[in-house]
Amino acid sequence: MKIKLFAAFICSVFVASGAIAQTNLMSSLKYIPVIREYIYNNYQGNAITVYSELTAISADKPILIPNPNDLVYVPGKTEQEFEAALKRFLSATTKTERNTIAQELRNFDPLDGKNNYSYQLWHNYHPVRTENEVTGLTLLTNDQDNDVCRMATTLLATCGDAAIPAIPRLFEMRKSKDGLRPFESDEVLQYLAERYPLVRAKLMDMSRSAEPPDRVIATQALNQWNWQDPAVKAHLIGLIKEADDATAEAAAEALRGSSKADWNELLPILFTQLDSKRENRAWCVRVLPEMDEKLNPYLPRIFTALGDRSPEVRLATCNLIERLAYYSTTHDVRASRTGLFKLKNDPDKKVQEAARNAIAALDKYQSH
Repeated sequence: MKIKLFAAFICSVFVASGAIAQTNLMSSLKYIPVIREYIYNNYQGNAITVYSELTAISADKPILIPNPNDLVYVPGKTEQEFEAALKRFLSATTKTERNTIAQELRNFDPLDGKNNYSYQLWHNYHPVRTENEVTGLTLLTNDQDNDVCRMATTLLATCGDAAIPAIPRLFEMRKSKDGLRPFESDEVLQYLAERYPLVRAKLMDMSRSAEPPDRVIATQALNQWNWQDPAVKAHLIGLIKEADDATAEAAAEALRGSSKADWNELLPILFTQLDSKRENRAWCVRVLPEMDEKLNPYLPRIFTALGDRSPEVRLATCNLIERLAYYSTTHDVRASRTGLFKLKNDPDKKVQEAARNAIAALDKYQSH
């Protein structure tokens, strides 16, 4: 009954708006993934969000819901096919065989957000990996065959919290200069951090206790661009206040990318850090939001930063004002002109050039 009422509500919203036909929505509802938190916890009255999630599900795998009050996910044929392919991948004895299976496993890529087939699988399915499986995949990330290495890396995302022993190897790849290795490992780390609490806790711990380069990587993996977690948010704010400059900047970047970034809370913290005795403070300016009106009360402080003792801060401030000038309907930065003109003779050539660019932007977008 709850599912039917839920469907009727969504249907009435979209039919009334003319966005879709009733038959399209009802055909999609047959394929609702069987997961309790999706419908009962995540649904917050946003019909558009719910519908976009539903229609992203491939329509070739109907799932029966015998009891809406006790939804339990049961692995089906797709999951069995994946597990069989994974076992063959790990046990393959020749390069040709392993490469062939790697190509087959691309159909199950957990990181492919555009692939409905993969979305359907990983939206619900969280297999329990054995230590041998995690070790096997980790070793294969060293394979000289790029396809095999890439697939082994990607499949670590399916290991959930069991992937923790593979984190050092993912960090090693993240620091590599070898092709797409850094990008691929970063995707896996972010995927695991978003979905699995033990991995998330491990990364939070490493962002404070690991060696400096690893602290930055751990913090970047916790970015809140596509998801929000109160504990992670509080942790990242703590890093902005207390961590070394590189880690603090990574924490600020991890928070600023979120569509739900709380700038009322973040801006005072960032400007406090800008006024601190940190050796590197330019990042406090670089991460400021150029399209948010909440920045306007802080514009006088930004203009003051044009005279900062640090050339990096002066450079970052010029670049910020250039960007702000473009958004003339949101920010009025004409009062920065005097400070910018002084920087045309700055000892630092990069600051001089940035000041000229900012003045040109003011002339073009905010001349009146």
